[in-house]
Amino acid sequence: MGGEDTLVLVALDKNRAIGFSISQVNKYAQIWVERETYGYIDTMVITADYRRKGIGEQMLDRIFEWFASQDIYMIELTVAARNQVGYSFWGKHGFRDFAHRLYLQRGR
Repeated sequence: MGGEDTLVLVALDKNRAIGFSISQVNKYAQIWVERETYGYIDTMVITADYRRKGIGEQMLDRIFEWFASQDIYMIELTVAARNQVGYSFWGKHGFRDFAHRLYLQRGR
């Protein structure tokens, strides 16, 4: 992980990590879209005690700045269907449903 196509942010309170995010520049198969590169927010986690204090917004602002510097304007992410806090956060920042990923667990 890492390199020019990856941005890793760590939020600190004193010397304690209280959150982190991983964002990447990825490529679509060109048959899907006109522009093949897009941004993907792989992970963003803020410790429960530090949520609703603007830390996520600060991280997201930095991610948006980084994507813009990479000439990336289409940004995707995945949020668990049961994660209402996360779904609300992303919706508040303009993210909308694009596709639904389904799964089936069979056997072990």
